[in-house]
This record gives sequence, C-alpha cells and structure tokens, in this order.
Amino acid sequence: MVLIIGGAYNGQLEFTRDELKIPENNIYSDFHLKMKNYLLSGGKPEELVQRILHNKTVLAVTSDDIGSGIVPADAADRRWREETGRALCRLADNAGRVYVVRYGIGRRIK
Repeated sequence: MVLIIGGAYNGQLEFTRDELKIPENNIYSDFHLKMKNYLLSGGKPEELVQRILHNKTVLAVTSDDIGSGIVPADAADRRWREETGRALCRLADNAGRVYVVRYGIGRRIK
C-alpha cells in the first residue's frame, strides 16, 4: 500500500492516478474526511485503519495534511485532527511507500 499526503487541493489524487498509475477504484481517497465521518458515527479509529490495511483492493490512501496550522478551538475538531494524525502514522508505518504532494509534485519520503 502507498500513502500519499499533502495540503488541501494539492493534487494527491491526480498524482496517485497519473504518476503512480494506480486505478482510481483502488485508491482510498480523502482519508481525512472519511475519518471525520467515521468518528462522528461513533467508530473507533483503529478499526478503520485495520479495515484499510486488510482490504487487498486498496493499493493507495490519499489524505489532506490537517495537522499543521492553528489548533481547532472545537473539541470535536481537535479530536478529529489528533485521531487522523495518529491513524496516518499507523498507515505510514505499514505503507511500502509514502509520498508528500505539494502543488502536484510528489516527493517520496519512505
């Protein structure tokens, strides 16, 4: 599995599809948003991570980097940010490759 992370609207999906040649149906895109919905529905973050890691059709995960910048004042948003960061650490640890995408340009960091 490949993890691709970057700022909002920096082209993670396009990089994954066009440069890494991973079909869109094998990309778990917008992990950060799916984590937010999962938390709001009462899900446990580790369960989502395990589901992704054990799903053999998922070849790549894309996510916005939501851990930089101002810490949210709202407790639910802080929890979302913290849980997403921890989950991305677990995904990165298990990924064969990790890329950071800035302005459509990917840089391999693992």
